Amino acid sequence: MFLTKLKLQNFRSHSEVQLNFQTKLVFFIGENGAGKTNVIEAINQFATLKSFRDNSDEELVNWNSNFYYIKADLVSEGLDKTIEIGYSKLDSQKRKVKLNGEVIQKKQDIIGELKAVVFSPVDLKIIDGGPSERRRFIDSFISTVNRSYFANLLDYNKILKHRNTLLKKKDFSSSELAPWDQMLVSKGIEITKERARVIEIINQIYKENLAKLSGDKDKFEVIYKPNVVNNEEYAKKLAERVSRDTHLGYTSVGIHRDDIFVGANGKDIIEFGSQ
Repeated sequence: MFLTKLKLQNFRSHSEVQLNFQTKLVFFIGENGAGKTNVIEAINQFATLKSFRDNSDEELVNWNSNFYYIKADLVSEGLDKTIEIGYSKLDSQKRKVKLNGEVIQKKQDIIGELKAVVFSPVDLKIIDGGPSERRRFIDSFISTVNRSYFANLLDYNKILKHRNTLLKKKDFSSSELAPWDQMLVSKGIEITKERARVIEIINQIYKENLAKLSGDKDKFEVIYKPNVVNNEEYAKKLAERVSRDTHLGYTSVGIHRDDIFVGANGKDIIEFGSQ
Protein backbone atom coordinates (compact mmCIF):
# COMPACT_ATOMS: atom_id res chain seq x y z
CA MET A 1 0.00 0.00 0.00
CA PHE A 2 1.42 3.34 -1.08
CA LEU A 3 -0.10 6.82 -0.94
CA THR A 4 0.91 8.63 -4.14
CA LYS A 5 -1.10 11.87 -4.15
CA LEU A 6 -2.96 13.99 -1.64
CA LYS A 7 -5.23 16.95 -2.30
CA LEU A 8 -6.70 19.22 0.37
CA GLN A 9 -9.22 21.96 -0.25
CA ASN A 10 -10.45 24.16 2.60
CA PHE A 11 -9.31 21.54 5.12
CA ARG A 12 -8.25 23.09 8.43
CA SER A 13 -5.61 25.77 7.73
CA HIS A 14 -5.10 24.66 4.12
CA SER A 15 -7.07 26.48 1.42
CA GLU A 16 -5.54 24.52 -1.45
CA VAL A 17 -2.74 21.97 -1.22
CA GLN A 18 -1.64 19.17 -3.54
CA LEU A 19 1.18 16.81 -2.62
CA ASN A 20 2.84 14.08 -4.67
CA PHE A 21 4.68 11.32 -2.84
CA GLN A 22 7.41 9.44 -4.67
CA THR A 23 8.91 7.50 -1.77
CA LYS A 24 7.49 5.57 1.17
CA LEU A 25 9.45 7.63 3.71
CA VAL A 26 8.26 11.23 3.90
CA PHE A 27 9.03 13.99 6.42
CA PHE A 28 6.88 17.11 6.86
CA ILE A 29 9.05 20.02 8.01
CA GLY A 30 7.81 23.51 8.80
CA GLU A 31 7.24 26.21 11.40
CA ASN A 32 4.75 25.79 14.23
CA GLY A 33 1.26 26.44 12.93
CA ALA A 34 2.21 25.71 9.31
CA GLY A 35 -0.32 22.87 9.13
CA LYS A 36 1.86 19.75 9.32
CA THR A 37 -0.46 17.96 11.73
CA ASN A 38 -3.44 18.95 9.60
CA VAL A 39 -1.94 17.01 6.69
CA ILE A 40 -1.50 13.95 8.93
CA GLU A 41 -5.08 14.37 10.12
CA ALA A 42 -6.33 14.41 6.53
CA ILE A 43 -4.44 11.21 5.69
CA ASN A 44 -5.88 9.51 8.76
CA GLN A 45 -9.38 10.51 7.62
CA PHE A 46 -9.04 8.17 4.65
CA ALA A 47 -8.13 5.31 6.98
CA THR A 48 -10.71 5.80 9.74
CA LEU A 49 -13.22 8.36 8.38
CA LYS A 50 -12.74 10.48 11.48
CA SER A 51 -10.37 12.94 13.09
CA PHE A 52 -7.83 11.47 15.52
CA ARG A 53 -8.26 14.74 17.45
CA ASP A 54 -11.95 13.97 18.00
CA ASN A 55 -13.14 16.99 16.04
CA SER A 56 -16.40 17.07 14.12
CA ASP A 57 -16.52 17.58 10.34
CA GLU A 58 -17.68 21.15 10.85
CA GLU A 59 -14.55 21.93 12.85
CA LEU A 60 -12.36 20.63 10.03
CA VAL A 61 -13.66 23.24 7.57
CA ASN A 62 -11.37 26.19 6.88
CA TRP A 63 -12.66 29.31 8.66
CA ASN A 64 -13.09 31.13 5.35
CA SER A 65 -15.22 28.43 3.75
CA ASN A 66 -18.35 26.36 4.28
CA PHE A 67 -17.01 23.06 2.92
CA TYR A 68 -13.92 20.89 2.70
CA TYR A 69 -12.79 18.34 0.13
CA ILE A 70 -9.91 15.89 0.41
CA LYS A 71 -8.70 13.32 -2.09
CA ALA A 72 -6.13 10.53 -1.92
CA ASP A 73 -4.64 8.47 -4.74
CA LEU A 74 -3.04 5.23 -3.64
CA VAL A 75 -1.77 1.91 -4.85
CA SER A 76 -3.22 -1.02 -2.92
CA GLU A 77 -2.60 -4.68 -3.77
CA GLY A 78 -1.29 -3.61 -7.17
CA LEU A 79 -4.39 -1.57 -7.99
CA ASP A 80 -4.74 2.20 -8.37
CA LYS A 81 -7.48 3.54 -6.10
CA THR A 82 -8.93 6.95 -5.29
CA ILE A 83 -10.71 7.96 -2.10
CA GLU A 84 -12.60 11.25 -1.84
CA ILE A 85 -14.25 12.80 1.20
CA GLY A 86 -16.34 15.94 0.99
CA TYR A 87 -18.31 17.82 3.60
CA SER A 88 -20.56 20.86 3.30
CA LYS A 89 -22.26 22.85 6.04
CA LEU A 90 -25.01 23.69 3.53
CA ASP A 91 -25.72 20.22 2.11
CA SER A 92 -28.44 18.24 3.87
CA GLN A 93 -26.40 15.06 3.40
CA LYS A 94 -23.43 16.87 4.92
CA ARG A 95 -20.68 14.34 4.09
CA LYS A 96 -20.01 12.16 1.06
CA VAL A 97 -17.35 9.48 0.71
CA LYS A 98 -16.35 7.98 -2.63
CA LEU A 99 -14.14 5.05 -3.59
CA ASN A 100 -13.07 5.11 -7.24
CA GLY A 101 -15.88 7.55 -8.01
CA GLU A 102 -18.62 5.44 -6.39
CA VAL A 103 -20.47 6.84 -3.36
CA ILE A 104 -19.92 4.67 -0.27
CA GLN A 105 -23.01 4.13 1.87
CA LYS A 106 -21.52 1.92 4.59
CA LYS A 107 -18.35 2.63 6.53
CA GLN A 108 -17.28 -1.01 6.46
CA ASP A 109 -17.07 -0.84 2.66
CA ILE A 110 -14.08 1.52 2.81
CA ILE A 111 -12.43 1.14 6.22
CA GLY A 112 -9.09 -0.58 5.64
CA GLU A 113 -8.54 0.57 2.06
CA LEU A 114 -5.82 2.82 3.46
CA LYS A 115 -4.20 1.67 6.67
CA ALA A 116 -2.68 4.32 8.92
CA VAL A 117 -1.35 4.52 12.47
CA VAL A 118 -1.12 7.94 14.10
CA PHE A 119 0.96 8.41 17.23
CA SER A 120 0.38 11.76 18.93
CA PRO A 121 0.20 13.22 22.46
CA VAL A 122 -3.51 12.34 22.43
CA ASP A 123 -2.52 8.67 22.51
CA LEU A 124 -1.43 9.03 26.14
CA LYS A 125 -5.14 8.47 26.82
CA ILE A 126 -4.50 4.81 26.04
CA ILE A 127 -2.56 4.69 29.31
CA ASP A 128 -4.18 7.28 31.55
CA GLY A 129 -7.67 7.43 30.03
CA GLY A 130 -8.95 4.22 31.56
CA PRO A 131 -10.93 1.27 30.09
CA SER A 132 -13.05 3.27 27.62
CA GLU A 133 -10.00 4.78 25.89
CA ARG A 134 -8.25 1.42 25.73
CA ARG A 135 -11.33 -0.23 24.22
CA ARG A 136 -11.60 2.59 21.74
CA PHE A 137 -7.96 2.13 20.70
CA ILE A 138 -8.16 -1.62 20.27
CA ASP A 139 -11.47 -1.37 18.39
CA SER A 140 -10.05 1.21 16.01
CA PHE A 141 -6.91 -0.86 15.46
CA ILE A 142 -8.73 -4.12 14.74
CA SER A 143 -11.35 -2.41 12.55
CA THR A 144 -8.72 -1.12 10.13
CA VAL A 145 -7.54 -4.65 9.34
CA ASN A 146 -10.71 -6.68 9.90
CA ARG A 147 -13.89 -5.47 8.24
CA SER A 148 -16.00 -8.25 9.77
CA TYR A 149 -14.99 -7.02 13.22
CA PHE A 150 -15.92 -3.45 12.29
CA ALA A 151 -19.31 -4.60 10.98
CA ASN A 152 -19.95 -6.58 14.19
CA LEU A 153 -18.97 -3.57 16.28
CA LEU A 154 -21.39 -1.29 14.40
CA ASP A 155 -24.17 -3.86 14.77
CA TYR A 156 -23.44 -4.34 18.47
CA ASN A 157 -23.63 -0.62 19.19
CA LYS A 158 -26.95 -0.35 17.32
CA ILE A 159 -28.40 -3.29 19.25
CA LEU A 160 -27.13 -1.84 22.53
CA LYS A 161 -28.76 1.50 21.71
CA HIS A 162 -32.11 -0.19 21.02
CA ARG A 163 -31.91 -2.19 24.26
CA ASN A 164 -31.09 0.92 26.28
CA THR A 165 -34.02 2.77 24.69
CA LEU A 166 -36.30 -0.06 25.80
CA LEU A 167 -34.85 0.02 29.32
CA LYS A 168 -35.52 3.75 29.58
CA LYS A 169 -39.18 3.15 28.79
CA LYS A 170 -39.44 1.16 32.06
CA ASP A 171 -42.69 -0.45 30.91
CA PHE A 172 -41.79 -3.40 28.69
CA SER A 173 -42.27 -7.16 28.61
CA SER A 174 -39.63 -9.88 28.71
CA SER A 175 -40.64 -10.91 25.17
CA GLU A 176 -39.75 -7.40 23.95
CA LEU A 177 -36.32 -7.55 25.60
CA ALA A 178 -35.42 -11.12 24.63
CA PRO A 179 -34.56 -10.52 20.92
CA TRP A 180 -32.20 -7.67 21.80
CA ASP A 181 -30.52 -9.81 24.47
CA GLN A 182 -29.99 -12.66 22.01
CA MET A 183 -28.49 -10.40 19.35
CA LEU A 184 -26.34 -8.59 21.92
CA VAL A 185 -24.87 -11.90 23.14
CA SER A 186 -24.29 -13.22 19.63
CA LYS A 187 -22.47 -10.13 18.34
CA GLY A 188 -20.74 -9.45 21.64
CA ILE A 189 -19.04 -12.84 21.92
CA GLU A 190 -17.72 -12.58 18.35
CA ILE A 191 -16.13 -9.26 19.30
CA THR A 192 -14.75 -10.73 22.54
CA LYS A 193 -13.04 -13.59 20.69
CA GLU A 194 -11.29 -11.26 18.27
CA ARG A 195 -10.25 -8.82 21.00
CA ALA A 196 -8.74 -11.69 22.97
CA ARG A 197 -6.85 -13.02 19.95
CA VAL A 198 -5.42 -9.65 18.92
CA ILE A 199 -4.52 -8.50 22.45
CA GLU A 200 -2.59 -11.74 23.03
CA ILE A 201 -0.53 -11.01 19.91
CA ILE A 202 0.00 -7.41 21.01
CA ASN A 203 1.07 -8.59 24.46
CA GLN A 204 3.78 -10.85 23.05
CA ILE A 205 5.15 -8.10 20.80
CA TYR A 206 4.94 -5.59 23.66
CA LYS A 207 6.84 -7.79 26.12
CA GLU A 208 9.56 -8.70 23.62
CA ASN A 209 10.26 -5.11 22.66
CA LEU A 210 9.95 -3.79 26.21
CA ALA A 211 12.58 -6.32 27.32
CA LYS A 212 14.97 -5.00 24.66
CA LEU A 213 14.37 -1.36 25.61
CA SER A 214 14.63 -1.84 29.38
CA GLY A 215 17.34 -4.48 29.42
CA ASP A 216 14.74 -6.95 30.65
CA LYS A 217 14.14 -4.89 33.80
CA ASP A 218 10.48 -4.02 33.20
CA LYS A 219 7.97 -6.86 33.32
CA PHE A 220 4.83 -5.07 32.15
CA GLU A 221 2.17 -6.89 30.16
CA VAL A 222 -1.10 -6.26 28.34
CA ILE A 223 -3.98 -8.46 29.50
CA TYR A 224 -7.53 -8.56 28.18
CA LYS A 225 -10.15 -8.56 30.94
CA PRO A 226 -13.52 -9.26 29.35
CA ASN A 227 -16.66 -8.38 31.27
CA VAL A 228 -18.17 -11.66 30.07
CA VAL A 229 -16.35 -14.66 28.60
CA ASN A 230 -19.00 -16.77 26.85
CA ASN A 231 -22.61 -16.84 25.64
CA GLU A 232 -23.96 -18.49 28.78
CA GLU A 233 -22.38 -16.01 31.19
CA TYR A 234 -23.44 -13.06 29.04
CA ALA A 235 -27.08 -14.21 28.83
CA LYS A 236 -27.16 -15.01 32.55
CA LYS A 237 -25.80 -11.60 33.59
CA LEU A 238 -28.19 -9.75 31.30
CA ALA A 239 -31.13 -11.63 32.84
CA GLU A 240 -29.92 -11.11 36.40
CA ARG A 241 -29.51 -7.36 35.94
CA VAL A 242 -32.74 -6.50 34.16
CA SER A 243 -34.19 -4.84 37.26
CA ARG A 244 -31.02 -2.88 37.96
CA ASP A 245 -30.55 -1.88 34.32
CA THR A 246 -34.17 -0.73 34.11
CA HIS A 247 -33.57 1.53 37.08
CA LEU A 248 -30.31 2.83 35.57
CA GLY A 249 -31.74 3.19 32.08
CA TYR A 250 -28.80 1.46 30.38
CA THR A 251 -27.12 -1.94 30.02
CA SER A 252 -24.51 -2.39 32.75
CA VAL A 253 -22.98 -5.64 31.56
CA GLY A 254 -21.34 -6.66 28.30
CA ILE A 255 -18.33 -6.18 26.07
CA HIS A 256 -18.79 -2.42 26.24
CA ARG A 257 -17.59 -2.79 29.85
CA ASP A 258 -14.41 -4.72 29.02
CA ASP A 259 -11.06 -3.63 30.42
CA ILE A 260 -7.53 -3.95 29.09
CA PHE A 261 -4.89 -4.17 31.79
CA VAL A 262 -1.49 -2.61 31.18
CA GLY A 263 0.91 -3.00 34.09
CA ALA A 264 2.78 -5.45 36.31
CA ASN A 265 2.20 -7.49 39.46
CA GLY A 266 -1.53 -6.81 39.38
CA LYS A 267 -1.06 -3.01 39.42
CA ASP A 268 -2.22 -1.02 36.43
CA ILE A 269 0.26 1.51 35.06
CA ILE A 270 -2.43 4.16 35.43
CA GLU A 271 -1.84 3.94 39.21
CA PHE A 272 1.91 4.59 39.19
CA GLY A 273 3.16 5.41 35.68
CA SER A 274 4.35 8.80 34.47
CA GLN A 275 4.47 10.33 31.01
